[in-house]
Amino acid sequence: MPLVFSSTAAVYGTTDAVPIPENAAMQPESVYGETKLMTERMIHAFHTAHGLPYTILRYFNVCGAAPAGDIGEAHPSQSHLIELACMTALGQREKMMIFGEDYDTPDGTCIRDYVHVQDLADAHVLAVEALHAGKADAATYNVGLGHGFSVKQVLDAVDAVVGTPLDREIAPRRAGDPPRLVADATRIVQELGFKPQFTDLQQIVQTAWNWHKGHPHGFEK
Repeated sequence: MPLVFSSTAAVYGTTDAVPIPENAAMQPESVYGETKLMTERMIHAFHTAHGLPYTILRYFNVCGAAPAGDIGEAHPSQSHLIELACMTALGQREKMMIFGEDYDTPDGTCIRDYVHVQDLADAHVLAVEALHAGKADAATYNVGLGHGFSVKQVLDAVDAVVGTPLDREIAPRRAGDPPRLVADATRIVQELGFKPQFTDLQQIVQTAWNWHKGHPHGFEK
């Protein structure tokens, strides 16, 4: 039975390669990234020993919600930037913390590649179809847009969508936060035909805002 594994860009850690190709050095800076890398290696070892066909998808920053506004992200330990910003706009959080504004980036804040959850779902379908068609045997793909947005750009986009500015506070850097994580998504585009539909930041934010505004308490009725 073929396997599609959900991995992460956190396996790379801080790297000089921007955008990051799949063959970049992997030096994760968090337990999360370490455990994903360990699992990738176990899958590859099992493939070598037993012939397991697999595809590993390294997610960059997954975001957004179903365009219809009926399905979205809702869990108590929320840590994703766009979702936290939407919750702040709803008054569920006091303010937005910006962890570091002294990174070597244009505005000093971290840059991430934000891939919409629907595009990510499409990537999984493409991966499964390729495995079942025998077009892939042991493949690893980055899943992202190929360009990034800074923390401040994301918060500015939320301000524009919501219509009111969020309260912000600058805080020290967090351990394990690389300055830039941007995908080189050339391989998945060329080999699987991946074509993201959500590439505009405000469009992505709008889907998340529609969900949170319509479901301020998640899936609770």
